[in-house]
Amino acid sequence: MQNHDIRPNVIWHDYAAALGLLTRLRIPVDRDRAMARGSGSAWAYPLVGLVVALIVLLTASAALWIGLD
Repeated sequence: MQNHDIRPNVIWHDYAAALGLLTRLRIPVDRDRAMARGSGSAWAYPLVGLVVALIVLLTASAALWIGLD
């Protein structure tokens, strides 16, 4: 029997671990839990990539809008 109450915590923790690993942002993550999940958090890598790409897109669009090259 699966406990569905912990699933949102696993999802948030996986995303936070992936964000801390794939960027230079300091994200507070329980290291023991992150090491235990290991490659289980790999599903969040594309989501982190999309968020980072969105930030770059918005920054570049704002720079072009104000006239920077």
